[in-house]
Amino acid sequence: MGRGLGAAVVAAKESKNRIVLGTKAVGKQRLSLSNWWRWTISTLALVLAAQAAQAAPTVQDIEFSSRPGSKFEVRVEFNETPPEIKSYSIEKPARIALDFVGATSSLDRKRYSLPYGNATKAMVLESGDRTRLVVNLVKLVPYETRVEGNNLYLLVGQEGTDYVKQTTDPHHVRTEIAKVAEISSRITDLQFQRTGDGEGRLTLELTDPSVDVNVFSEAGDVKVEFLDTTVAERLIRRYDVTDFATPVNSVDVNTTERGATLQLKTTGEFDYLAYQTDNEYVVSVKPLSRKEAQRRKNEFTYVGDRISLNFQDIEVRAVLQLIADFTELNLVASDTVSGRITLRLQNVPWDQALELVLKTKGLDKRQVGNVLMVAPAAEIAERERQQIEANKQISELAPLQSEFVRIRYAKAQDVVKLFKAGTEDGGSLISPRGSVVVDSRTNSLIITDTAPKLAAIRDLIELVDIPVRQVMIEARIVIAQTDAGRNLGIEWGGSFIDANDDNVISVSGDSSNATGIVEDAINGSPL
Repeated sequence: MGRGLGAAVVAAKESKNRIVLGTKAVGKQRLSLSNWWRWTISTLALVLAAQAAQAAPTVQDIEFSSRPGSKFEVRVEFNETPPEIKSYSIEKPARIALDFVGATSSLDRKRYSLPYGNATKAMVLESGDRTRLVVNLVKLVPYETRVEGNNLYLLVGQEGTDYVKQTTDPHHVRTEIAKVAEISSRITDLQFQRTGDGEGRLTLELTDPSVDVNVFSEAGDVKVEFLDTTVAERLIRRYDVTDFATPVNSVDVNTTERGATLQLKTTGEFDYLAYQTDNEYVVSVKPLSRKEAQRRKNEFTYVGDRISLNFQDIEVRAVLQLIADFTELNLVASDTVSGRITLRLQNVPWDQALELVLKTKGLDKRQVGNVLMVAPAAEIAERERQQIEANKQISELAPLQSEFVRIRYAKAQDVVKLFKAGTEDGGSLISPRGSVVVDSRTNSLIITDTAPKLAAIRDLIELVDIPVRQVMIEARIVIAQTDAGRNLGIEWGGSFIDANDDNVISVSGDSSNATGIVEDAINGSPL
């Protein structure tokens, strides 16, 4: 560098052009050195970013395959060992969800249609710091997961053992179940009877007391589902039990791919109870009076669609999100909503399930339209108190308006007394800044107050300024004669005149008429 500068000085004595050239040469060296550092830093940043991206587990591939016994398997391939997995399931709607904490997804698709009998579709979604796999089912069935290398396997169906790998594609690893636990649960007998209080009792005999059973009300009937259970061939039919005079009219026994189904068709108001004693499963349907049914309806104020939740140590925020997804509501949860919960709710209204979760964790909610806001109860109360204080300050600073109101039926002084009633307790319609002036000549009011207060005063005037109901009394005078009946009937009359003797004979029912006839005869007038 020193030699370059010296050459530039020597060249300056001979020519100015060389000075310029020498200066440009030094500038080019400095510029090249600066570019080199920039390129080095950029390359280093790209390498670090690539290493950071490679450090996070990434879902690279997903594959679905069928298994014997109405089962299927999901294989999720990562670029490294699968991360921490958090799983949970929902009974209604039936779903299995797996959360891959700290993982991302490089899949081209997010939704996959599944052609299996019990499965409908699967979704792989990125949410915050995790990637979630959701499998939608017709009915919830047992499932298990296992990790082999960079692959995570999800087996949905009855638990099996002894897995043997079977490779059909060098890029895809498939598994096959060699031994599957056979269905051992079976309904061997069925009895229906009536108790003394009109209760219908259905008793089922099972071979396996550990069978999974779902009992719920559907379209006014009681439905019982025994998962992975068969029924004796002689029992599969409809039973008409109308003659027992219970709320149950008939019992339908059927089998499906998922197990046995019993449907109790009912009538009228009823309540049902299901319980199990060893190998006996009992479904009791009890009639309810109208008064009792109405009382229960009044006490039970939940009207949401029914949902089933079965979780072990799940985050409260996750449960709230599931309920929001089920109801298609938008959820806004406070940062202070935290904690975990264990719950098992079967066939309950979603609004009741939400209230139970909130009460258990000391939370509360407010719903505005289709937005559900959840926060601790104390936090919501404090927020609403602050809102009331803010509204009070706004009211104190709001501009005043004057309005002329004419009273039509009542007295203006009496109406003003209604406005000022309860002033000591703070219940007056007139604000501390407002005023009312009475014009007795026109029976009118001149009111000065804020716009909301004026609107409230107008509403009150419309209610009280009405005509008072009065009773109208009407009298009529009627003159009646007690001898009016004498004028009723027929008046007979007649006369006879002898032409020779000029004798006149007259007969009449009225003396005045007879006199007239005689006079006419004497005067020679024709009759």
